[in-house]
Amino acid sequence: MAYVTDDAVVLRAWDFSETSQTVSLFGRELGVVRGLAKGAKRERSSFAGGFEPLARGDITLVQRPTSELATLTEWQLRSLCHAARRRLRAHHIALYLVDLCDRSLSPADPHPMVFDALVVALDRLARQPEADGATTAGFQLTLLGECGYAPHLDPPPGPAPATLVFDAEAGTVRTAPAAPGVWGVRSETLSALRALEADEPSPEHDLWRGARLLHAYWTWQFRRELLSAALALGGVAGPPLPRSERSNPAPAVDSGVERSDDSPVAEPLPGVPFRSTGGTPCRSR
Repeated sequence: MAYVTDDAVVLRAWDFSETSQTVSLFGRELGVVRGLAKGAKRERSSFAGGFEPLARGDITLVQRPTSELATLTEWQLRSLCHAARRRLRAHHIALYLVDLCDRSLSPADPHPMVFDALVVALDRLARQPEADGATTAGFQLTLLGECGYAPHLDPPPGPAPATLVFDAEAGTVRTAPAAPGVWGVRSETLSALRALEADEPSPEHDLWRGARLLHAYWTWQFRRELLSAALALGGVAGPPLPRSERSNPAPAVDSGVERSDDSPVAEPLPGVPFRSTGGTPCRSR
């Protein structure tokens, strides 16, 4: 048996028995791994600090090709997401970010760039609470790009049209009328997202609209709905899907949420690119 150690963030943890837990982890080199931690809830165990969502640490495990669950043998806690304990909005956003990872990435498919962006985003929730919109939209752009769904946010060439729409099927901006999967979008929202990709500051209220747009795009591409999005994005959970395609019923998208124009200007995430031109789709519809 080969023991493997990796830097990981806990996505989910639930009880398996009175003393053991089943854990979903996102490792930098391993990708998403689900494993069994036998005796994790005992006072004296090899799982220092225990498992809870958003915790980061070093995990040692054994993967067997005959089992869907890895055997977790050791856990050394590095840090907790203190912002999620001190600020309710940060708690909602952090749970939404790890939910995106858990629902977007296939098991054992490493995405170091997404892992680094998640670590930076969780840290930034504590350091820059005034930049929650930039933190959320920045991570969404990284994840979408790494999964092969990087949106193309440049307006069509030619004179500036009166109305712009975002085509979720193609992931592009155009001028055609709204239709299923084609939503009207403000030019200020597109400008804010393009500035975020270029590491330039943007107004927070425009970035929050951008985060809602990106989540609607994610929902359309992955055919999933995240209940965590409703709290993280201010009552927005994604565009309505046909009932037969719904995995977790959630409210429909509400793109009309407005914020005050005197919102602070946010700085982009330092050192983490928001977009990747490569990558293959992580999970198909």
